[in-house]
Amino acid sequence: MSSVFSSPVHGMPWLIRTDFTDQLGWEEVARVLGVSQFEPADDDASFAVVDDPEFTGMTPAGLLALEPYQYGSYFLFDHVTVTHPERPLLAVDVHDDPGRTFRLIPSEVEDFAANMLIANMDFADFGDSVDSDGIFRGFDSGPPAGPAATDSPDQSDISIGLIDDLRREADPDDANSFIGQLMREVFWNPASWQRLEAGMREACRRYDNTAEVPRDLTAAFHSVMVRTPNLVAQPDMIPMDPGALEVRLERIMALSAWFFRGWTMQRLDEPLPGEYDPNVSHG
Repeated sequence: MSSVFSSPVHGMPWLIRTDFTDQLGWEEVARVLGVSQFEPADDDASFAVVDDPEFTGMTPAGLLALEPYQYGSYFLFDHVTVTHPERPLLAVDVHDDPGRTFRLIPSEVEDFAANMLIANMDFADFGDSVDSDGIFRGFDSGPPAGPAATDSPDQSDISIGLIDDLRREADPDDANSFIGQLMREVFWNPASWQRLEAGMREACRRYDNTAEVPRDLTAAFHSVMVRTPNLVAQPDMIPMDPGALEVRLERIMALSAWFFRGWTMQRLDEPLPGEYDPNVSHG
């Protein structure tokens, strides 16, 4: 039976509310996930949210009966989420092992969803790494740490500046950010883009093969990776060359793959042709 869940919704993960007994608990989880608008079809959203009493009590089996898009990520906010102090959501596999579930704390959802989107890891990679109580709280050990950074003080300042630019330009709440301008003005700002892209490359370089990555950078990459393709598809988007747009969208996905996988087959340590690092001196 085809349903609202049968649509890919531009790769956005689904957040489905199935328990309506605790509004404050729902809002708490939404804040952690950065969900500010509860509209499933919003182009500027990072999650497709279903907040409809029609789905009260829906189980994983009930979700599968609605023929969900098989490459989507689905999280149920259910009675256990409401009653458990850590608010663990229920992740449901609809592709590799349909009906398999595990729970994960809200702060791990974006990392899981991003890895599913770029097919970097499987559902089982996370499901097999839950704690003894069946809840995923993060991997106990990451990949071997790379060598310590050896940047000079000046280089370190540049690196911090570039990564701070990434945080700012990926912020949907900042009207002047790259994402903020796409959302509000439907405009791809070239200067904002170059700051964003340079910051993404620097974050990939700096955290390549390291076990610990700042959670706000994971959120920034997820914001750019999920939102940008949806926003540029809006009918009132200010026109730009289709070929140039495609190249830049491919760069976003390639850098996201590098960031989440820790490696890349492409050479991404240089700007795109005709672009530059805005925070690096070009005297």
